[in-house]
Amino acid sequence: MAEKLGVTHFIEGAVHRSTGSVKLSIRLIEGASGKQIWFDEIVESETYFFDQRKLIGENAIAGLSHAMGLERNSRPVRTMTRSREAYALYLQGRTLTQRVTLEGGLLKAVELLEQALEIDSEFAECWTALGEAFIHVAVYTPCLERVALSEKAASCARRALDLDPNQGYAYAILSIHEWTCFNPAGALEYALEAYRLEPHNADVTLRLGSSLLYLGRTREALPYIEAAIEQDPVYGRNYVMLCVAHLNVGDLEAAMRAGQRMADLGIPGFYLGVAQAAAGNHETAVKTYFETRRYVGTLIMSPPGAAEISDEARDFYLKTAAEGICSGNEEARQTYCKLIDMLHQTLLDPYDQTVAWPAVWMGHSNLVMKVYREQIHPANMPGLMSLWTDIDPIGRTLQHPDFMAFAEDIGMVEAWEKYGWPDLIPSDPR
Repeated sequence: MAEKLGVTHFIEGAVHRSTGSVKLSIRLIEGASGKQIWFDEIVESETYFFDQRKLIGENAIAGLSHAMGLERNSRPVRTMTRSREAYALYLQGRTLTQRVTLEGGLLKAVELLEQALEIDSEFAECWTALGEAFIHVAVYTPCLERVALSEKAASCARRALDLDPNQGYAYAILSIHEWTCFNPAGALEYALEAYRLEPHNADVTLRLGSSLLYLGRTREALPYIEAAIEQDPVYGRNYVMLCVAHLNVGDLEAAMRAGQRMADLGIPGFYLGVAQAAAGNHETAVKTYFETRRYVGTLIMSPPGAAEISDEARDFYLKTAAEGICSGNEEARQTYCKLIDMLHQTLLDPYDQTVAWPAVWMGHSNLVMKVYREQIHPANMPGLMSLWTDIDPIGRTLQHPDFMAFAEDIGMVEAWEKYGWPDLIPSDPR
């Protein structure tokens, strides 16, 4: 088994429950020999296991690390919460936070997590989870207060860190918020700290990779994105980042593989279409992009305040978008540029991702720089990673004579001066 799985050790454990007590046993087995090289057993009351589960986990990790000769930094251990009711609400809220397509699910998640915190206001993990829920509301629902929601998320993350400075994911949430404050340098600093604390958390690892990707440091970002996929290989969002990273370094075959994996995992195939178009497969790309219509109303939300449209109007819009972005036809591109100019002028949120992302993909430079100069929020933020795709027409924004002034206005230049210049701008051109 060890040889087939490519591992050196196995962990085996069992829990036995009897009247009034619980017995937990755990052992470490050497894969090559089958020998047991470490063992621990705890027999305590059920209450003890509930109150001290984090301590038990930390002690087990310490024992395993020692048995395998691994160094491990000791960290102060605190109890998550002593309230079973708060813990149950926390678990329910966390579950709903991940079900982004469930109508009303994210708002219910916020409600449940806030109820848990009313019971135990010192429940650090719950404050982090509430911050994540606010970010998801900003990204996955058609709301107008996206920057305000980001600030709420940051406030929750700060509270979590006041209670437990080892909450790495809380730093990742602060990293997201710093982008909305036009502070990419601060965003990267928080992302690095998050990774220092929780290098095996896929969300934390991806946040560091995405921050580097937004800043154009794709070659440095790629190993973190790949590590996030190793940590969580079935989360489609991770493959979105991988697809864009490969596009940015010019590996179109790898970009299409990542884009296909993303689509297979149920993520709308926008980026797969963009990758196919970049590879010259325009007819296929148009079909791929147009097929995203089946996600409208679930993963693809209407812009906030937009009236419901008929199936025919939806299909007409997506056909125009698919041809404008993926056909390689300049006339179709110009037609779609005019359409998103109109959306930018008429939508209640003129910075919505339905404006920002296609503007980047079509190299609609003036609109790209106008949108991101005026407002960056958690929903349009991922569009920044495609600024560094040096393929026409996407690369036209980077080539625009006003690009460096734009990059300075949104804080990128400060981040480059502090942490290093992007792949496509290896030194300060000023």
